[in-house]
Amino acid sequence: MLGPEVLEHAQHTTELSEAVDNIASNHLSNVSGVLRLAAPPSISDSLLAPLVGAFQASYPTSALQVFITDRIVDQIAEGVDLCSRSENNSKIRRSSRAES
Repeated sequence: MLGPEVLEHAQHTTELSEAVDNIASNHLSNVSGVLRLAAPPSISDSLLAPLVGAFQASYPTSALQVFITDRIVDQIAEGVDLCSRSENNSKIRRSSRAES
């Protein structure tokens, strides 16, 4: 009788999947720690300020450190998680430590 055995495994798989989803949801809703950002002055007021406010409202147990600078930031050495900089006065380039 293959059917009942397959059904039992399918039910266990579904239960396991739901448990993993619950664990992931709990971790996502409990975002905390420090996020370090670097950005040029040209976007700090117009683009970055609203994003920082929205992030802090959504994740009040987290902290943001924002470095406003025109220089190229060494993300690894300086521990910066997300970096945005202007190139050729028209393009905005974003990178994260995970991409480095």
